[in-house]
Amino acid sequence: MTLVYLSSKTASSRWVAWEIEESLKRGKGVVGVYQGDRPPAQLPAAFGQHKLKTVKWSHAEIMKALEGANKKR
Repeated sequence: MTLVYLSSKTASSRWVAWEIEESLKRGKGVVGVYQGDRPPAQLPAAFGQHKLKTVKWSHAEIMKALEGANKKR
């Protein structure tokens, strides 16, 4: 599993994009986590391309998303 912290700078990071793509190539589930009421306006392209899930920063939501992503692998 790969957990991506989503901030206003995440979408512009080539390293984050690389990490997401490598994780997907290796069959890992990927989940984005954000603080606040909603995710940043701009997400890494892979989130739209691969329909990756984003969740609010809370233990219960993160665990539920990780379990769901793990089942899809």
